[in-house]
Amino acid sequence: MTTEQQISQQEYEQLKSELHETREELERIQSQFDEVLGELEQTHFQLHQIKQQEQSSEESVQQELEQKQSQLQQTEEVLEQSHSQLKETMEVLEQCHAELQETRQALAEKQQQLKQFQSKFERVSQELDKTQSELDKIKQDYDKIKAESKQKTDKLEPTQPNSPQQPEEQISVSSLSLTVSEWELF
Repeated sequence: MTTEQQISQQEYEQLKSELHETREELERIQSQFDEVLGELEQTHFQLHQIKQQEQSSEESVQQELEQKQSQLQQTEEVLEQSHSQLKETMEVLEQCHAELQETRQALAEKQQQLKQFQSKFERVSQELDKTQSELDKIKQDYDKIKAESKQKTDKLEPTQPNSPQQPEEQISVSSLSLTVSEWELF
């Protein structure tokens, strides 16, 4: 696995962890939201009971009503705050999801590039093997011609001593062999 793939995988795992944490936070806020909603319903029910009873003095009832209205207002503020937090959490969740999609796409592109490189490398390797095979065949043909030429020369000039010779053809084959070695290094 390449360094880029490891980094992409780490980013993917990190985003996945953040997404999990965000979901847990969302569930916690949803639980708070349900709790606040329950309190709101209970407060409304209590207000309704207070209005029906109308006991004691008018002042006492009015005071209790104001207290309940204050509680209701506080509860509504908490509800609005929870709703705002829920909205922010959803935005973060959507952003994490978008980043996750981008990371997946980038990873897929890197994998495609790697496949293309491997395919190209295999193609070049096959071409090098083919070239090496052709060079080996040329060298065999050259050695065969050289041997036949030496036999003919020995038959034509048996009295002359053998002197070291390096024909131009041999130099060409050596150059070809060197070129093949360089390709093998690549």
